Formats: sequence, C-alpha cells, structure tokens
Amino acid sequence: MRSVEKLCALMSAARALLGAIFVALLVAACTGGPGGGGGGYSEGDGGLAPTGSGGVKVALLLPLSGSGDAPQIAQALRQAGELALFEFNNPNVTLVPKDTKGTPQGAAEAAESAVSEKAELIIGPLFADEVRAVAPVAGRSGIPVIAFSSDRNVAGNNVYLMSFLAGADVGRIASYALSRGKKNFAVLIPESAYGTIAEREFAKAVASAGGRTVVRATYPTGGGANLSGPVGRVAGAVKSGQQVDALFLPAGPDELRAIGPLLASNGIAGGKTQLLGTGLWNAPGIGSNSALVGGWYPRPIPAAGTVLPNATNPPMAVSRRGWRACPTMR
Repeated sequence: MRSVEKLCALMSAARALLGAIFVALLVAACTGGPGGGGGGYSEGDGGLAPTGSGGVKVALLLPLSGSGDAPQIAQALRQAGELALFEFNNPNVTLVPKDTKGTPQGAAEAAESAVSEKAELIIGPLFADEVRAVAPVAGRSGIPVIAFSSDRNVAGNNVYLMSFLAGADVGRIASYALSRGKKNFAVLIPESAYGTIAEREFAKAVASAGGRTVVRATYPTGGGANLSGPVGRVAGAVKSGQQVDALFLPAGPDELRAIGPLLASNGIAGGKTQLLGTGLWNAPGIGSNSALVGGWYPRPIPAAGTVLPNATNPPMAVSRRGWRACPTMR
C-alpha cells in the first residue's frame, strides 16, 4: 500500500475508533448504576483475538486485567472499538487489543507486542505512567500513539491525547464553587502526577478569584495506604472552627471508596463543607458512595471533549442513583 493510502486508512480508522471509544467513556459511566456493570477481560470472553482482517493494524492498549474499575472501563472501550469496525464496515482495518495489565511494565510489553505485529497506530493506554512506558517503544518504530491520559505532560514526540485535560477540568469546578460563594478551601491531594497537576490548577483558579487554601493534606496512592491521617488533618481543621467552605478531592473511584467512609466518620460528609471532585468522579457507581452524595464535579461536553465553560452551565451533583440520574445545580 502506498504511503498516502496508508495515511488515509489510518486516519479513517482513528476517526471511527476514537469516536466510538470516546462515547464509550461516557456511556460506561452513564449506564453503570451502583456497583457498576459487568466485569472486564477474561479468557472466557474470547481472549485477545483481533477484530477485522484488513491490512492496517491498529493496536488498542487497555488495562483489561488491571485492578479496581479499570477492567470494566477497558472492556467497554474494547467493545466500542470492535463495534466501530462493524458500523463503519472498514475491511482494511484490523483492531488488535493488547492487555497492559494496568502497569507500566505491562504497557511497555503490550507496545512491544504491537510493534512486533506491525501495528501502524496505537490507541491507548489509559494512564499517564503507562503512556510514559509506551512512548519510547512506539517512538523507536515511528508509530503514533493516541492515549487517554489527562496528564498533558505525557503528550509530545508522536504521543497525542484524547481526554479531558486536568487544567480545564479543575479550573471549571473551582470557578463554579467560587461563583457559589465558596472562598476557603481544604485540599486532599493524591501523591501522583495527576494530583500535582490538579492541585496546581486548583490553586491558580482559587487565587485568581480571591479565594484561599486554608488546610492541605496529601496521601500516598496504591492499595493499603493509610488514609486516616490525611483525612484527620482536614477534619481537625473543620472541627476546630476554622472556616472551610469546601473540600477539593481529585481522587479516582478506587481511592474514593476508601476515603468516603473516613469522611463520614469524621463528620465531613453531608455537612456544611461542600465536596468538590474532578472528572475522575465521572465513574460507574459513584452514587453508591453515600459520603459523596451532594458533591460537585464537572460534566463533559461529548462533542468537544471539554468541560462546560461558565457558571451558568453548572456541574453535576452526585446522586444516590448514579451518574445517569445526577441532577444539575440551578
């Protein structure tokens, strides 16, 4: 196939697959009631068989056997990609799913496998640390990568992002909270690249509108981390009478499951302190975490891949019935 024809085929495949996968990111959250939907990858699902039989191979790198909610989301994305091939009836594309196992090492191995099978485009992975591991592998072979990380620092050198970037996401929720009279903030930040970016953007937005951070705590990510100390520091400030209007919590679903009960036991959940999240809250079963009910988080615009820009279009509020039922705040 001539290079121009290959480029056209790649662009066609990317448009079809990414369009379907982008919708799946939203649908996975919409349709997941409390506890989420079905599970992720298993050998009983047919393993990692390619879809299609075309000459242009597109590798789809996903944490199909990762931990937490990742496999469920990965399975939805994989199915979206497969459905896109059938919908667009593109006989010249073969979709080759690869399991990153939710780790940088697994992602690098998946990328190596994709390269060895002569993939011409890599879609994924989901997480920043996995993208960093994939980038040099793909780069050595000149294969473009379209990843889903919200960390803009991993973009560049043939790596592109299709995601809700943390800057716009965080700025949106901060601006809305400020517009509702919240001026004094506590922040509970994960010790990760995403946490660093989210805190920086939040502080910038708050300071520009005359707000301030009055208490700050961080916590280590990963299973088994002791979160009682960081949550206790925030709770101590609230209980001591320090003015705390809202708590900014840029945590993912797995962390929220551990933090929620601690917020409740420390008297923060459901009280006068408004909870603020990011797009990471836009996940299956978020409403089943009773400590988060009433919290605010930004809602995306599917067509644009951005968050709503002003306070006249407010964010979502966590509902007990999950994402689909979340009312907007008027």
